[in-house]
Amino acid sequence: MAAVDSQFATYLGLYVLQEQGIRVAGMAWQPSWLQVIRAIMKGDVQYGFLYQDFYASLNALSREQFHVIHESHTRYATHMMLIHPEREAWQEPVRQVLASMHEDREGAALLETLRLRRWVPIEDLGPIEPIVTLPVPS
Repeated sequence: MAAVDSQFATYLGLYVLQEQGIRVAGMAWQPSWLQVIRAIMKGDVQYGFLYQDFYASLNALSREQFHVIHESHTRYATHMMLIHPEREAWQEPVRQVLASMHEDREGAALLETLRLRRWVPIEDLGPIEPIVTLPVPS
């Protein structure tokens, strides 16, 4: 299986496979999504994980070279904004701006560009812990 190391799309893919009882025998780590495509094209691997936006950016001829066997719609994906401990005083103002961003015309446009609906403050990381602690096959 070819994939880019330390990318959420990779971890999500491994999680989805694990949920289906599928174990990946080994990983062929690539430095970029393009290198994942190249590894498949060269026959170095039979399968690969791709970030959906990268796949969508490929031209039609390139996409015709591949057969998509599964596209995840798990709703597990999340984007997080983190703040350095030295900037703790900024936490609440930043949180307020992000939480109300979808209500502002310019903020909503920016969120749309990022393909995000809105930012939601969270206090408990429990629901996503199984994804970020998933062991990665070597």
